[in-house]
Amino acid sequence: MAGPLAIEDIITACLKGVVEAQKAYVAWSEEWLWRAPEYFGTVFVARELGKLKAPKIHYA
Repeated sequence: MAGPLAIEDIITACLKGVVEAQKAYVAWSEEWLWRAPEYFGTVFVARELGKLKAPKIHYA
């Protein structure tokens, strides 16, 4: 994930990470994400951010 990324892509990835964390945590514990340790959501957000690819920049 090097280079400039669109803010919309960053926001979308963060939100997707939170949604995926909620789905996983409720499946495992039958509790809402707010009861999970803070790092639990952070890991899912980081995973989604890590999937982003910066556009190729061609230098003349």
